[in-house]
Amino acid sequence: MFKNKKVFIFIIFIIFIIFIIFITIDTDKKDNNTSFNYDDFKNYKKTISQIDTTRDGLSDYDEIYKYGTNPTTTDTTGDGLSDYDEINEYGTDPTTTDTTGDGLKDVDEVTKYGTDPTSKYTTEDGLSDYKEINILDTDPKTFTILVEIDYTEGIDIDKIDFSIIENTFNNAPVHNYDNSKGIDIHFYIPDEPVEDVEELTREKYINNYFKETFEYKGYGFHHILITNNITLHGDDVGGFAIRNKPGSNVEKSEYVTEQILLHELGHSLGINSEDHDGVDSRKYDKDEYPSVMNYNVTYEYYYYDFSDGTNSENDFNDWNHIIENTPENTDTSNIEKDTDKLTIWD
Repeated sequence: MFKNKKVFIFIIFIIFIIFIIFITIDTDKKDNNTSFNYDDFKNYKKTISQIDTTRDGLSDYDEIYKYGTNPTTTDTTGDGLSDYDEINEYGTDPTTTDTTGDGLKDVDEVTKYGTDPTSKYTTEDGLSDYKEINILDTDPKTFTILVEIDYTEGIDIDKIDFSIIENTFNNAPVHNYDNSKGIDIHFYIPDEPVEDVEELTREKYINNYFKETFEYKGYGFHHILITNNITLHGDDVGGFAIRNKPGSNVEKSEYVTEQILLHELGHSLGINSEDHDGVDSRKYDKDEYPSVMNYNVTYEYYYYDFSDGTNSENDFNDWNHIIENTPENTDTSNIEKDTDKLTIWD
């Protein structure tokens, strides 16, 4: 057919080259197709989002891209709390064993202490869960108030029935994290009295007692000193209080009863005449403002309670104010450096 064999071979070669080029171009077009099919993408994403290697209720996709957890195990940190429970039940961080960094492991807060693992303070008492559990040995699930009571030589501290005050707080209309009701109040009373100071003034109290004998200063305690011969602005008075947080009170022993102590403790907890005009006054009768902060109650009745604000238009919610007035952190370990800023009230 072809007289020249070389020409025939050349033509066959050219046809082969053209065929190879055509196949290559067609393959490249398929591999480099830039068209985007959104439906195909949605189906692909849906498919991988349904993959759950450990069958723990968390898709591998979410574990990798949303939570940062390990999709090959049900418990990324190995702390005993599953990733699913940490994310969906407890609200904790499944990638760490201590979500708040407060020194308490999430698993212990959930299974051992019953505290809130997402907060350093389960209640609003200003005492951290770690401090209550490891230092104070108090219940971190209930609102707690701590009071150190010092007394000078010659004071009969045993005449005061502190259980009356404890009952008042235990029955407070305050709801706690564990659904219990009431406030835990703890008194620390040293076995030995502190040295007496003649004509005790604010400055002498700060220098001789607040700085020196207040043993639990810095641990969230309020401080009460019961003594004699108290002087304020040059006058002999029944007592005064220091407006630090937690607060401090100085009481004259001859006036101290459970009722007066409760009244002054109310000042220490932040209830003052600036907050309500029935405090430290006789403006309202007992039915209007039934509180130990009301002079018509303090000096006329044997009454040991604060008001809940529901009794009249002139009433005041003492209990709510106590809760709201509590600082977020009652660690006052550095307050002695700022004693010149403290103020007082009668």
